[in-house]
Amino acid sequence: VAVQSSGQDNADFSDTITYGGSIGFIYADSDRLRYGFALGAHTRLEDDTTFLPIPIIAWRFDEHWSLASSPRRGGGQIALTYAHSETLSFSAAVGFESRDFRLADDNPTPRGVGRDSRVPVSLAVDWRVHPQVSIRGEAGANFSQQFTLDNETGDRINQLDADLGFFAGVGVTVEF
Repeated sequence: VAVQSSGQDNADFSDTITYGGSIGFIYADSDRLRYGFALGAHTRLEDDTTFLPIPIIAWRFDEHWSLASSPRRGGGQIALTYAHSETLSFSAAVGFESRDFRLADDNPTPRGVGRDSRVPVSLAVDWRVHPQVSIRGEAGANFSQQFTLDNETGDRINQLDADLGFFAGVGVTVEF
């Protein structure tokens, strides 16, 4: 279950909240293969609730190689990973992401909704420098980016198909 708030600084907080969750099952065929299915549902700002079928797979088909899907709010991704060692792995992923955000009352489209969606494709390196600390570097591109603007009743005002966009990042995870 998830509760999320997405809006501009001056947007009414109560108008920025969406709710969602998923339910499903996973079957462990062996220590190398798990698969299943989930159904995700999430409310949207000034739009119908989205229902998303989510196939689930975690397949280690070789000592070093694995394929895994993972759900995300507004989408999901699938990644192919090569584990070079216990501390170093490389992955390639493709996914789909979508999000909404409430516009402020003082915006040219008061209380409207901005929406964006994209298909991210990325390459990543994960390095476990300590049993409790890992570093991840990731770079990629967003394909099929689309931005839309709806008024406060959900009617479409404008839609823009954007050019290819690139991204890169580094993150550190500390586990306790």
